[in-house]
Amino acid sequence: PLPPRLWDFILGYQHRGTFSELLSYDLATSIGVFSDFEDSARDGVRFPSHAVGMLHTSPTLDIVFGADYIDRDDLPLLPVFGLSIHPESHPALRLDLVFPRPRIDYVLSCRHRVYLAGFMDGGSWDIEFPDQSNDVMTYHDLKAVLGFELADPSGSISALEFGYVFNRRLQFRD
Repeated sequence: PLPPRLWDFILGYQHRGTFSELLSYDLATSIGVFSDFEDSARDGVRFPSHAVGMLHTSPTLDIVFGADYIDRDDLPLLPVFGLSIHPESHPALRLDLVFPRPRIDYVLSCRHRVYLAGFMDGGSWDIEFPDQSNDVMTYHDLKAVLGFELADPSGSISALEFGYVFNRRLQFRD
């Protein structure tokens, strides 16, 4: 008997910058409450954050490294690592072969792009059962997504995605 609704309220800050032509970074931190709000949400307060660096070894290759602190019961911390390849011979193609969010982009025109991506998704929520007992529930899944993006002249991006979700799991703390 799981709650019919779960809520995420998140406030975050992100900063991207460069140290030099060779090294750039992406830092983000947030505070969130993840709960059904049927009782105290104390165990639902979480601080997801990440720190990722990019070593620009050439105009066509970046080495990506860092960590995602996703602050979940099943996976509190994930490494971030991989390669971002933008081949000179195919300027419309970009391969972000980076764990945990690989993505392949192909630019169709100045306003249209298609992509294939993978995600490790889920979260942990503080919940209350019908017998008034409390627990923390963690949901985990993997997603494969085919997406189409459209950029309007102001720079806003709209997307339409088709996906497949698999390897779903529920886990409880108690």
